[in-house]
Amino acid sequence: MTRPDGRTLPVGLASFAGETRLGHAVLVLVGAAGFLAGYLGSAVLFFEGLETFAPGARRLPALIAGAFGSLGCWGVFAVGFVRGRGGPVLNAIVYPVPIVAVLPVAVRWTAFGPEIGALISRLGFVLFPLEVLVSALALVVPGVVFFASLLAVWAATLDEDRRRTWQREQLSREFYEEFVEESER
Repeated sequence: MTRPDGRTLPVGLASFAGETRLGHAVLVLVGAAGFLAGYLGSAVLFFEGLETFAPGARRLPALIAGAFGSLGCWGVFAVGFVRGRGGPVLNAIVYPVPIVAVLPVAVRWTAFGPEIGALISRLGFVLFPLEVLVSALALVVPGVVFFASLLAVWAATLDEDRRRTWQREQLSREFYEEFVEESER
């Protein structure tokens, strides 16, 4: 896919048809808001509020809050997918993964200041410690499963004609030819 400036993008990073940069920016902001709503909302409702994220606090409540944030974030991107906003691969992986990776750290650092020592101790090895991998999985897996489940339920409600119409209207020509047309033959 060729961008207006002449550079080419991988087809998997193509937008939905007719999607603008402003549309992408709004979707990313709403996705971030969805994460924050789930993350902070669950911390307030089920745990000790922002103290859930304090240095030295138990890790499990923060991971559970992260899972709720992940659900909120990928839920927004699933709705964006159904509405033809963002991009097929962008909504599934490219936009939500950085949101769930960065926002928990940003919230903790905003509330309690930077934890440089903890960051260095976690990332100081060539291989990631098990704790970092578990944290990453706790943030990503619930959202990905929720995203796929919402799309599966939505797809199950569509008949063949409505599905094909949605694909022709929402997917870029290049994406459609590369990923959809091939599978329909």
